[in-house]
Amino acid sequence: IIDFYPKHVPCDPNGKAMPWLWVVLLPFIDEERLLAALHPTMKKWTQNELLCNARGLDDGYVFYHKNHPLSSETSFILNSGAEYVQKKFCLCDIEASRISCLFGFLRKPLSHELLDFDENSIVPLPATAS
Repeated sequence: IIDFYPKHVPCDPNGKAMPWLWVVLLPFIDEERLLAALHPTMKKWTQNELLCNARGLDDGYVFYHKNHPLSSETSFILNSGAEYVQKKFCLCDIEASRISCLFGFLRKPLSHELLDFDENSIVPLPATAS
């Protein structure tokens, strides 16, 4: 699949004066060929690498502090068995969501989406947030 990674990639100025505004003309790749080349290596991937390469169910992730009002009111979802795997819990049904201005739906994470955190774990901020 080395041909998927050209040494020189053309850019289209697209009427823009500054190079960082130009459109990079990336070549199309054969998805089946790429997946066939990656598949044998996947046995060696870590759990996080597999998670990064997984397709979600149109969901994002919500992290909040253990003392946040939503923590105590939504933690039952994690212990709900199979009930909230497909079915989603509406945050608008609880008062704490109105106070925190967090709305939407929550579902139980899939087994490969669960990360090992204890109650004292700290999720670091992204570099751009500091």
